[in-house]
Amino acid sequence: MLKKLLFSFILAGVMLIGMLWGLAQPGRTITLDVCAAGCPYATIGAALNAISTTPPGTHTIRVSNEIFAEGGNLPIPPMPTKITLDGGYDPTTLAAGYAVKTVTRTRVTPSAPNTTQLIAVGTGTQTLHLRNFDISGARMPLGSGTGSGGILANTLAQLTIENSHIHDNIGDDAVGSSFGGGVTVVNVTTTLIVDSEIYSNVVTSLGSGGGIMFRDVDQAIIKRTLIYSNGASLDGGGIEFQLVFPIPDRLDIEDSQIFANLANAGFGGGVDIVNTTPPVGLIPQTMVRTKIERNQTTVGGAGIALQNSAVMGQVHLDLLNVLIDNNIVTMPPPGGCGAAAGSGGAIFMGATPTVPDVLNAVNSTVADNIPDGICDFAGFAGVPSTINIDNGIHAANPPAGTGNLEILPAAPGTTTVRDTAISQGGLGPGPITLIAPVVALPVGFMLPGADYHLAPGSLAIDASTIVPPPLDDLDRVLRPLAAPLVDLGAYETSVNLSASQKQAQPNLTGTRTVVTYTVLITNSGIFSGTVIVTDALPGNTTLVPGSVSASAGGTIITGSGGITWTGFMTAGATAAITYAARLGHVITGWQFINIAHISSSWTGGPAIGQSIFTRAATVNILSSSGVYLPIVLKSG
Repeated sequence: MLKKLLFSFILAGVMLIGMLWGLAQPGRTITLDVCAAGCPYATIGAALNAISTTPPGTHTIRVSNEIFAEGGNLPIPPMPTKITLDGGYDPTTLAAGYAVKTVTRTRVTPSAPNTTQLIAVGTGTQTLHLRNFDISGARMPLGSGTGSGGILANTLAQLTIENSHIHDNIGDDAVGSSFGGGVTVVNVTTTLIVDSEIYSNVVTSLGSGGGIMFRDVDQAIIKRTLIYSNGASLDGGGIEFQLVFPIPDRLDIEDSQIFANLANAGFGGGVDIVNTTPPVGLIPQTMVRTKIERNQTTVGGAGIALQNSAVMGQVHLDLLNVLIDNNIVTMPPPGGCGAAAGSGGAIFMGATPTVPDVLNAVNSTVADNIPDGICDFAGFAGVPSTINIDNGIHAANPPAGTGNLEILPAAPGTTTVRDTAISQGGLGPGPITLIAPVVALPVGFMLPGADYHLAPGSLAIDASTIVPPPLDDLDRVLRPLAAPLVDLGAYETSVNLSASQKQAQPNLTGTRTVVTYTVLITNSGIFSGTVIVTDALPGNTTLVPGSVSASAGGTIITGSGGITWTGFMTAGATAAITYAARLGHVITGWQFINIAHISSSWTGGPAIGQSIFTRAATVNILSSSGVYLPIVLKSG
C-alpha cells in the first residue's frame, strides 16, 4: 500500500512539473480545462491567471457547460497572445481527459452585483475567440461611467464571438464616450460576431449602443446573429457604429435580424452609424439579407440613422435584400422630415455634412414605418445626399401623400429611383429622378403589416428588367428565376425551402454504430413545385437496407452510397424523409458530419427557376457510457 501511495505521489509530482514546464515554453500551444470538479482549474479566472504568467503563445481554455459565478473583469492577459475561450463541454468527459461538446452553453455571471464588465480584453492581446458562452447579469451602477456591461474589448487585433448569448447586462457611460450595454469594441482591427444572440442589454446615463458599441473598428462583421430588445439612453438602441479617427472603418451585417430595440433620446433605434472623420478613403457600410424591424426612437431614424459632424464626415450605406418595416419614431406629434425630430421611421440621413452621404438600396422592402420611409434631412445644409433605389418596394409609410421617400435638398437633387413600387403613399418634395417603370400600385403582400412576401398575382412579381438583381433574396432563394425578370423588393416569389433542416439520432459509441437521419422539408413559399433531396453518404458508411421512408410519398431511389427522394410539394406543405446509416469504424472523440442537398424547381406566372439548400447534421462518437443529444446544424 505504501509503495502505491508513493508511486501515486511521484506520478502527480511529475505531472505537475510537466504542466508547469509546458506553460513556461514560449510560443507553445497550451490547452487548459475548467470544470467545477475534477479539472485542473475550477474557475475561468484561475485558468486565465495561469496563462497570464506564461510567455506569449496560442492558448485554448475548454470550459464545461456549467454556471460560473466569476468576478468582474476576467483577466484576459495583456500580452501578444491568442486565446480561445471554448465553452459548452460536458463536465464528466472534460474531467476524464477527453472533451465532448454539448448543445448547452457555458454560463458566466457576476459573483457580486454592481460589478464591472464580466470579460475585459486588455491592450496587447492579439486575439480573443469566445465560443459557446452565455454572458449575463453584469450591472454597472447608474452614473458610474465604469464601462460596458458584458464584454469590453479594447485595442487588439481580432475579437470573435461565436455561438454565444450576451444578454441582460447593464453598461453605464456617464461622460458619453464609448461604453455600450452588451458588447463594447474599441480600437480593434477585426471583429466577427457570428451565430449569436445579443438581447435585453441596456446602457444608461449618456450611453449609446444598447446591444453593441463599435468605436474605431477597422472591420466589424455580423453574421447570422439576432440583436433584439436592447436599449440605449441616447443613440443606437441595437448597434452604435462610430468612426472617430481618420481611418476607414467598415460595418458588414449579413443574414441577421435587428428588432425591437430602443434609442431612448437619440437617433437609430436599430442601427446608428456616426462619422466625424474626413471623408478620405471612405468604405461603404453594408447590410445584406437582413431584417430591421419594430425598432423605436424618440428623435429620428427608428430603423437606421446615418449621422455625421457639422464640418466633415460622410456615411455611405449599401442595402441589398434588406427588409425595413414597422419601425416607429415615437415623439408626439411626428414632426415629419422637414422638422428633423420625429422623422425617418425607416432611415434618417441627417446633420450638416460638407460632402453628401450616400445610400444605395437594391431589392429592399421599406414598409409600414412611422413616419416616413426615408428622410434625407441633410439637404437643408445645401448638400443633399446621393440616394439610389433600385428594384425596391416602398409601401405604406405615412404621411400618405409624401412619406415613402422625402428628399429636402437646397441644391440640385441626386436621388434616382428605378424599377421600384411606390404604394399607399407618394414621394415627398425635392427633385427625384424617376426611371420607368416606377410602379404606383397596390403591391399585395401575403399578410400586410406582418409578412412581406409577395402574394400570388401581385404586380410586383417579375416587374423589373432594368437593374441587375442580386444573386439571391432575403430567404436565399436564387435570383433571377427566369432572366432577366426579377421580383421587386427583398423576396423572390418561389418555392421556399429555407426552413428545412436535417436531424440525427443518436450519437454513436463503440457498440452503437447505426444512426438515423431525418430530413424535414418545409415549403414556406407560395408556389408549388417539385422538390429533390439528395444525400450522398460519406466513406466508411453504408445505408441500412429497408430503412428509407417518406411521409409525403414521392419517389425514392436508394443505393449503397445514399438516397434520392423526389416529390411534389404544395405551398405550406411539409415532408419527412427518414433513413438509417451504419458507420463501419468508430473512434471515440470523432465527429461524423453528413450533408443533404435540397433543391426545387417550380413554375409560377412567367417564372421558372431553381434553388438549392444544404443542411448538415453532426453526430458525436462517445465512449460506451456516454449518451447525449445530437447537434443539429443549419447552413445555407
